[in-house]
Amino acid sequence: MPDDNPLEAIPYTFEQITFAIAADAPVAVLSVSFNGRLSRLYQWDTDTDLFTPGQFLKGRSEIYDISPDGKYFAYYAESFNRQAKSYIAIAKPPYFTALAYFPTHHLVVKSAEFDGTNKLKLSTAEPGWWGDHSSTENRIEPGCPFEIEKVSLKMNETRTSARDHRNCREVWTEGKKLLTLVDGAESPTMIKEFTRVPFPAIEPSDWAKKW
Repeated sequence: MPDDNPLEAIPYTFEQITFAIAADAPVAVLSVSFNGRLSRLYQWDTDTDLFTPGQFLKGRSEIYDISPDGKYFAYYAESFNRQAKSYIAIAKPPYFTALAYFPTHHLVVKSAEFDGTNKLKLSTAEPGWWGDHSSTENRIEPGCPFEIEKVSLKMNETRTSARDHRNCREVWTEGKKLLTLVDGAESPTMIKEFTRVPFPAIEPSDWAKKW
């Protein structure tokens, strides 16, 4: 019988895990990508190490940063379902649904970094310069609670390790696993191993569609 969901017929292979940990709240966001075709977002309670599965994205994603209070996160995506295939977006975990959307290009230097809770430093290409068929507009939903400043920054490094200051530990990825080493411990422990899960379309909650 034919597969009702074309995505399920594609043999997804694991690609990478990227994440960011909030400085002032027990919140982190983590994205698991599979061979550039599918990503899934997770919200992570760093105090309990519980994960809330979130939205899928038909494409590859990388977590860039999370606001100190854990309310918003910035990510880069190369999506196959948008007119502009590469973009930076701001969203609320655990949803990819964009509250701010900045089309860019995969070949340009790009980054997004929160400067406290009042500013986002953004480096991206001017929209539309890479072709007539790409999106030519940034989009920011009304009510954005922080200033978005265009700056020149180095390209974001892939975020596969970070310091969890609240819980006094280092966190990093090895393949499909998320590992941690608590200060003073002799050996690391595994927090979670991520595997491919079936794709369902997940609609964002109303609160995730507005600032």
